[in-house]
Amino acid sequence: MQSLVASSTLATPRRAVSGLDSARVAMVLAVLERRGRVPRLAESDVFTATVGGVRVTEPAADLAVALAVASAARDAPLPADLVAVGEVGLSGELRRV
Repeated sequence: MQSLVASSTLATPRRAVSGLDSARVAMVLAVLERRGRVPRLAESDVFTATVGGVRVTEPAADLAVALAVASAARDAPLPADLVAVGEVGLSGELRRV
């Protein structure tokens, strides 16, 4: 999973998704901003993608997406050997897989 978050000059910030369900990514972004204390996502361009063109439809990838976006927003890299699997609920809770 990879993500890029950049400040936007557009009235409606851009959301680009590759290899993921765009509605699911939008939900994860909303949860991150509201419950995860990741500020200004609503004002930022957010690009998310799977590596190598793999298509992921499993909700268990929510946690990986959330961590990638939070990492990009804070400009703080995650450990290279980190594996994150879990579904993110609307209230920010993590559901085991």
